[in-house]
Amino acid sequence: MRNIMKRAHEIARNLEGDYQARMSLALRQAWEEERGLGNEVTELISKFELKLGFRDGKDGIKVMRNATKKDIEKIRELKDVIIAELKKQKAAEKAAAEEREAKINAIEGLKELQKARNAEEDYHHEFNRRMENESLSSFLPARPAVSSKEIAAQYPRAAAYIKAENWKYANNYAKVAAGQKALERIINGENHEQALADMEAEWDAHREENMWN
Repeated sequence: MRNIMKRAHEIARNLEGDYQARMSLALRQAWEEERGLGNEVTELISKFELKLGFRDGKDGIKVMRNATKKDIEKIRELKDVIIAELKKQKAAEKAAAEEREAKINAIEGLKELQKARNAEEDYHHEFNRRMENESLSSFLPARPAVSSKEIAAQYPRAAAYIKAENWKYANNYAKVAAGQKALERIINGENHEQALADMEAEWDAHREENMWN
């Protein structure tokens, strides 16, 4: 299982898109490599996007792509093996998600920085609300006790995580992709300064290449 997880992370780094979608595809590919690309069960799962189902209190299979009568018969013939394989893949995906979440939670100062940023956002929202209401404009809210800039300076890796994460929500697909790559590198313990430098370099190269488009 550990080797499969390691290989899945390697594959996912070279893919683009949402992390969960990339990791799901990467895990599937890693399993196929482990069992051999010619494996009939993994080929059926991949070709017809088979998913676990549940019907009448029993495990079943959902066929997400059109399949011929002959294909359906083969899926039924291998039903128990396919279900077992799908359960293994699901367990691997869950383990990958839990591992990723644990790495995020281990980033020093991240929770404190997120809390400070939320407090500042709430403060500005409340400040503007009161300024727009004459009866409340004389009673301004108290400023947050801690500045997010101070916390960011104290925990640069957490600040790098926040910056890369924000890029994920950009309007440009290339910027989103660059942000996602940097984010995963930071989560996986790579040098956060280099990850951000590469992120910005990738975005700058894209802008330069598409300047006149």
